[in-house]
Amino acid sequence: MHIGALDGIRVIDISRIIAGPHCSMILGDFGAEVIKVEKRGGGDPSRAYAPFYKGESTFFISQNRNKKGVTLDFQHKDAHEILLKFIKVADVLVENFKPGGLEKMGLAPDDLLKINPGLVITRITGFGQGGPGPERARLDPVAQTASGLLNMNRNHKADPLMCGISVTDFVTGVYGAVGTLAALQYRERTGKGQVVDVALMDVSTSLMLSAITNYYQLGIVAGRAGAQDQASRPANVYTAKDGKQVYMHIRSDEMFMKFCGISGNESLAKSGPKAKSDEIFQKWMQKHDSDEAIDILQANGISAARMNHIEDTARDPQLLNRGTVLKVVDSMLGEMMITGPVVKMSKSDPDVYQTAPYIGRDNYEVYRKVLGMTIEEIGRMEDEGLI
Repeated sequence: MHIGALDGIRVIDISRIIAGPHCSMILGDFGAEVIKVEKRGGGDPSRAYAPFYKGESTFFISQNRNKKGVTLDFQHKDAHEILLKFIKVADVLVENFKPGGLEKMGLAPDDLLKINPGLVITRITGFGQGGPGPERARLDPVAQTASGLLNMNRNHKADPLMCGISVTDFVTGVYGAVGTLAALQYRERTGKGQVVDVALMDVSTSLMLSAITNYYQLGIVAGRAGAQDQASRPANVYTAKDGKQVYMHIRSDEMFMKFCGISGNESLAKSGPKAKSDEIFQKWMQKHDSDEAIDILQANGISAARMNHIEDTARDPQLLNRGTVLKVVDSMLGEMMITGPVVKMSKSDPDVYQTAPYIGRDNYEVYRKVLGMTIEEIGRMEDEGLI
């Protein structure tokens, strides 16, 4: 029988969209029982995000595996009582409302910790629970823009480009999971729960490597390097003879000397890496097909990779072998390919125990087994529009 690292841990997830759901999904990957409580009716707003597969949002599917799904009308007069019942039997609560959102719902952390002293309350916001900017919009692009990360992600002349697909949201979810695990370890030693406060702005700022220290200590304002590496040069994207792009990274003087040798530019080695070396790199790359260039570079210890498109990544044999891209079977949707857990472990390897829930899928199971309600009571809650 497979035993997950977090077996026995129960997470109540009342978060929406990406950062909060990504946090709770990671905990679910490790075996925690995650109960996603969604607004009765539409549910998590991301259920409406295109594109759709057989009527279900692939966006929602990607962030909500390994969760049980229940509904609750948060505006109903009896909703507060139901939420408190969940809190009493939970180890972790994950939320990403605006700052003060829990308090407005009558669920202030101090009060929750009186009810359940061992509860870990993971709160994810745009700018944190306190300070001068907690009420500002909390979207990933806002955090990237406000932190300066967006400004760095372009070349000298081009317009700024957003980093990846909500990269700050995803990393915030990871930090939220890390903070939650640390708080659970603290509880193991002390018996006491606590609040974990994670903000997108903090995370986005941390992604800029040494930019803050460089500014304060050295007076250096981070430049706009495009695909060029901020710490070592030359490192950039070059076009090969077959028209495919290759990223090559020269991370040391020794590596630079090697490249000068294999490219027949020994004179460049004497002058050291300069901006003009980019032109020489490009000329060399255009003499070789991408596979040939990568083989030569890697044989000399130089980091290089072909610029993949999604169809390449989706069928990458290494990702398929590791289960990072894997096939699952959904009770409604049938067989489908998804991205799976990232962490691999030798004894308690994360797994996909169940696919993302359709709305209200586990109402009867959770309300009956977790909260001890009878089928008749659950039926009445349905009739009254509570769930």
